[in-house]
Amino acid sequence: AHAIRDVVAEGARRVSVRLARPYYLPLSLFTFKIMPRSRLQKRALVRTHGLASEPMGSGPFRYQAGLGSRVIELDRNPHFQRARGGGRLPRRPLLSGITMRAYADRNAARNDLEKGSTQLLADLRPLDVEFFSGQRGFRVLRYRSRTISMLAFNHRKPVLALADVRRAIAHAVDRQSIIEQYFGASNIARGRSGLAHAVITGPFPRGSWAYDETVAGYPYHLEKASVLLRRVLLPLGWRLENGYWENAGEVLQLRLAFPRGDRSVEQAVNYIRKTLRKIGIRVRLSKQVPLALNDQVVGQQEFDLVYWDHTFLGEPDPLPLLDARRTAPGDSNFSGYVKPAVMERFAAIQRSGDAREILRLTHEIHSLVAADCAFVFLWQLDRYAGCSVDLKGVSIHPYLLFGYPERWKLVRDPTAGSSSAGR
Repeated sequence: AHAIRDVVAEGARRVSVRLARPYYLPLSLFTFKIMPRSRLQKRALVRTHGLASEPMGSGPFRYQAGLGSRVIELDRNPHFQRARGGGRLPRRPLLSGITMRAYADRNAARNDLEKGSTQLLADLRPLDVEFFSGQRGFRVLRYRSRTISMLAFNHRKPVLALADVRRAIAHAVDRQSIIEQYFGASNIARGRSGLAHAVITGPFPRGSWAYDETVAGYPYHLEKASVLLRRVLLPLGWRLENGYWENAGEVLQLRLAFPRGDRSVEQAVNYIRKTLRKIGIRVRLSKQVPLALNDQVVGQQEFDLVYWDHTFLGEPDPLPLLDARRTAPGDSNFSGYVKPAVMERFAAIQRSGDAREILRLTHEIHSLVAADCAFVFLWQLDRYAGCSVDLKGVSIHPYLLFGYPERWKLVRDPTAGSSSAGR
């Protein structure tokens, strides 16, 4: 609200919003929901409001049933319109409905796609990419990820508040070897894009205007990692005993939490556990279902290290991850990282209307966060979806799978025009 000066209704179908000052990501100010006054009934919108159980929108499909379950039913929105060339597209969407299904078991998801009860499966595992790439009757669709993966530190923990400890951990992670060994299914795409499964060095997606390719990051170097640990821990009374760092009989042990359900991620964090053992840090792995992990990390802030995916839905704006004003339980800066120099750059960006200055300040944020090793930035993995050849018209937005669902159609439709998508 502080960035908006006023809002004026210029007619029944047009609203003008005037900003209080230039803003470098103006569309990010409009991520709130817009609803008719009649639905609000002059009451504040809370989680128990009827809109929470009957969501509404203007897209090609609308909610029908299943909120709160693993199966969501959508039907055709008869009011949907998407203009093209001055006119309106006829009879869109083409499907009568879509069933969205969330799978707890990735093997069950693969089986449903294979036997035809699901026509589109998002976020294929590497082994599934290999399987469906060689099967008749299926297509594998690649879309560039807007998700970056990282090891997030809990900066509230005294030992992890030491920058050299964080840098040592970063030097002990062999990102390229992990990618090649455990996420290597994307090698089928390497001939088409040099960005397939890219190692990253900062809090922006590669390929975006904000990413600074000149930042070197932390190459795998166990000797350098050991030197850093000796430099920072020995003066604090730590000693290397029986292969582990100890202080007053207490071993330097960190718990690394990660989401259940992805074998490649589990293999990756186990690889990291083994390499950290080589520099004297004991790591205990904690596998959690995603909702419980989110509550533990964001809600309770009870973690040491966590394997974390951050997805940029719009512009590459990492402020939520780094905002020093939002470190309380449940807030977006769950790691507790606070750097005044970074916040000064964000403030300067928000005051500026000069594109070149914004680019310079954004690259400075990249450099500052990397130099401080606020996170161990790991990789940006390309995403793959498996699609039955019966489902036609599926074209992939550069980094969104569900960009144009109004164009989808089934050529052999066992459910009279309905499609099923799973994740």
